[in-house]
Amino acid sequence: MQELYLGGTNLRTKGLAKIKEALKDTTSLVVLDISENCFDNKAVENITAILSRNTKLRKLYITGNNLSAASIKAIGNALEVCSSMTVLAVANNNLSNEEMQSFAEYCKSYHPHLNTAYLKDDPCQDVTKSLHHYLQLHFQD
Repeated sequence: MQELYLGGTNLRTKGLAKIKEALKDTTSLVVLDISENCFDNKAVENITAILSRNTKLRKLYITGNNLSAASIKAIGNALEVCSSMTVLAVANNNLSNEEMQSFAEYCKSYHPHLNTAYLKDDPCQDVTKSLHHYLQLHFQD
């Protein structure tokens, strides 16, 4: 399996634990969409476990899950094994503007192939140049 789209399926944290178990031998995910699933911060353990085994992941959508800045950063840390990550969508979680900017800087530093990070809905585009790539930052005013 290379792509898994579970956005808006109301998984919640318990459902995600079952998905993690079902994916325990999967290492080839390229796209994972688990947005809009009413997770709490306990879900981060399941998310990071899935990510740590799928080093080819290129696109991760975790928007609208009520995750804290600490949870989003833990997910960002887990993504360090995903060297070809190109799209990361974390909009509509519990991040302040300062936390979003900090996370964007973190992504720019540790994910050299990341070219799009969706941090807020209704984006206005702010393109920040890095050494070898561009990171598109999308913010809501």
